[in-house]
Amino acid sequence: MDHSLTNRQQQVLRATVDHYIATAEPVGSQALAREYQLSISPATIRNVMGVLEDAGLLFQPHTSAGRIPSDSGYRLYVDQLMMPPETLITQVKQALYQRLRTESWIFEVLLRETAQILATLSGCVALITLPQTATATIRHLHVARVEPQRVMFILVTDAYETQSVVMELPHSIWDEDDPDRIEQELKILSNFLNHHFRDVLCKH
Repeated sequence: MDHSLTNRQQQVLRATVDHYIATAEPVGSQALAREYQLSISPATIRNVMGVLEDAGLLFQPHTSAGRIPSDSGYRLYVDQLMMPPETLITQVKQALYQRLRTESWIFEVLLRETAQILATLSGCVALITLPQTATATIRHLHVARVEPQRVMFILVTDAYETQSVVMELPHSIWDEDDPDRIEQELKILSNFLNHHFRDVLCKH
């Protein structure tokens, strides 16, 4: 949903989210007028909060309570209204450059590194999870040799989730004297699997 807020609505939403994060208590117009320099009356703040509630950005836990941010309100706050200090912005840029500047990423490794950056910069525990879906579409299949006698089958879905399994090569095709032949056959097998199974639905 697209929310185009006026400057006044942005100020009231930012103050409401800041207050709720600091106190974990619903906030009313009187508290915002008293604690934040909004330069508008409590009555005007109350009207603006009503508009934000109608837009789905705030809600009342019960009739007599003040307002608290909705999930959409938090999302808009993070995307448009947060004003991180310049020092934090610099730290984030440096961390991203130092840890994420490789061209060959496995998706799970990227998520793990991102979580570690978030934890380091925030001083809190960071956890990243992938969306859970009942089905997924196969995007890519690959067979790679990880040891002379072992191969790994890697499956990547359209949600960039990966599954892998390591298997022993039968002795009948394991030939240390001709590793190039094995690599070529694994490449042919990868191409065959992708040709027949790409875009096929699979259940988790």
